[in-house]
Amino acid sequence: MKKTYCALFVALAVVAFVSSSVFAGGCPMDKCKMAGAHEKGDWKMSLEDAFSMKIHFIMENSEEIGLSAEQSEKIHAIKYSVKKGIIKSEAEIDMLALDIKEALGKDEVDTAAVNGLIDKKYALKAQKTKDIVAACTSLKTILTKDQQDKMKAMRSKHKKDKIEDGEEGENHEMQKMSMGKE
Repeated sequence: MKKTYCALFVALAVVAFVSSSVFAGGCPMDKCKMAGAHEKGDWKMSLEDAFSMKIHFIMENSEEIGLSAEQSEKIHAIKYSVKKGIIKSEAEIDMLALDIKEALGKDEVDTAAVNGLIDKKYALKAQKTKDIVAACTSLKTILTKDQQDKMKAMRSKHKKDKIEDGEEGENHEMQKMSMGKE
């Protein structure tokens, strides 16, 4: 009996944590870790947002970087594919979160079934992250070494300009994703 109550308590704690993450609004543009953190420069960006910003940066500066029409098409295809995959993954993750919540609301909770749902949910999250990393790798193969170097120089200049203007430094996740620093 104690074992059942302990399992129920753990499962409820997991659901409370998961549902707070799923239903939290937060800052939609920069995925702030805490409210107002972006104003202090103390924020972290999700990998998918960092990837989107990188694609946006490349496309906005395509002439200066020297992208060919073929490269632009390939980058657009990667962006579309990743965005579509993220939408699908997040929908499946949200449905699993609801299934977990429903299973925990029953009079008798099947802990093994709930654990299976939790495993599926986090496997989907892991796969989503792996897909984004694969897209980052694909993006690097599209750009030439010279184009990657131009991007690094442009980003360094932009960062230096921000610091000189008194603004906070760039997001750490974005810095890690910069070409050649993974």
